Amino acid sequence: MTGSTRGAGEPLFSVVIPCYNYARFLERAVRSVLDQDSVQVEVIIVDDCSTDDSLRVAQRIADGDGRVRIVVHETNQGHIRTYNDGLAQVGGDLVVLLSADDLLTPGALRRAQDAFLANPDLALIYGPVDVFRDRPTAVSDAPGHAHVISGSRWVEQVCRLATNVIYSPEAIISRSALDAVGPYREDLPHTGDLYYWLQSALHGSVVRLSGPPQAHYRIHDKNMHHTRYSQLADLSERLRTFRMAIPPSSVGLRRAVEKRIASHAVWTGLECVARNESEMSVEFLALGQSTRPGSSSLAQRLLARLVQDDQSARTRRAVGRLCYVHMRGGNLVRKTRRYLGSA
Repeated sequence: MTGSTRGAGEPLFSVVIPCYNYARFLERAVRSVLDQDSVQVEVIIVDDCSTDDSLRVAQRIADGDGRVRIVVHETNQGHIRTYNDGLAQVGGDLVVLLSADDLLTPGALRRAQDAFLANPDLALIYGPVDVFRDRPTAVSDAPGHAHVISGSRWVEQVCRLATNVIYSPEAIISRSALDAVGPYREDLPHTGDLYYWLQSALHGSVVRLSGPPQAHYRIHDKNMHHTRYSQLADLSERLRTFRMAIPPSSVGLRRAVEKRIASHAVWTGLECVARNESEMSVEFLALGQSTRPGSSSLAQRLLARLVQDDQSARTRRAVGRLCYVHMRGGNLVRKTRRYLGSA
């Protein structure tokens, strides 16, 4: 490894960059790591048999910087195996999984290093994210402030939210947590990262950094989770992931997750009605009903009625307004009862 000499007690960051046909993004992603100040890094690019110039770009970068090495797949293995092949190569104390279309922000690893040196028992570090499409927002490299919480308490909080509070590029896990959790699960293609964070947090404390964003997360057409079918698969798999993570004895926590997931499914189904996506509204209703058998919220009753009826443009507009009120956190009971025709 080239670069400055590691100081005593200074952690090495291993940054794994999985890449499939992202030649146009790859160099900037790698550069966002190599340009981090006051830290020691190694970069492991895993090319998943790209058909564009990704491998050529990766080789050119590695030829110019000894901190970069490449793992090459002769056949396409998919994203989970690509993650795992990269993670199997890490030699550092702190580990980042950075998609080739995302970026670290200036100072991100220095802020994480400060948190690690102050809290050596930590398992997971994360912080704010800049979400962008075409051009990332310019951000400061100022120091951040570390908020420390026990891993078990953090897991409980995330379960009660029933969502993934981490995008991914901002997450940094300790080597000890990586070794304890092991590889990503291939049976969780949509929520493998969520499961990984939940399991990692059980092996130490969690640090949430406030201050400047830790990463730039790119939104574009090839991102996962942006179609109705992928939303449905994500919700179903998220439910399964939380059920796997919550001990059977934690009945109240399990019910809280199921209530949240069912509600999300039903309201997404109502959005489908508003957008005249009738087939998907039936699928989301089925998920909501199966998640909490025997339970029937006002919104679920409304969706159940709507999927049985022909939906006029007027009805769809009314449901769209209802979804807007829900999104804004308004009072829905009176409006929903009116649409149901109940007092």
